[in-house]
Amino acid sequence: MKDTNTVIERPFWVFADSIGDQGFWFFYLDEESEDPQTHYYTYKATEPYEAIIGSHESIFSEFIDGRIDFGNQIEKEGIW
Repeated sequence: MKDTNTVIERPFWVFADSIGDQGFWFFYLDEESEDPQTHYYTYKATEPYEAIIGSHESIFSEFIDGRIDFGNQIEKEGIW
């Protein structure tokens, strides 16, 4: 975030890093939900660096379930 002079004004919690090693997944702590919408931060890796903050199409529990399913598929298929 320092490279792009980006500040996220709302309180947030980072629950996963590494979107191409230049970003993270997070949710806002001020949402009144036990299962909040997920968001991401990344930036364009060439100058001028530009921040990209967006919403993911899933809520937190769906995001985690999807990652578990993806990991299980990779293990089953022996991809990694």
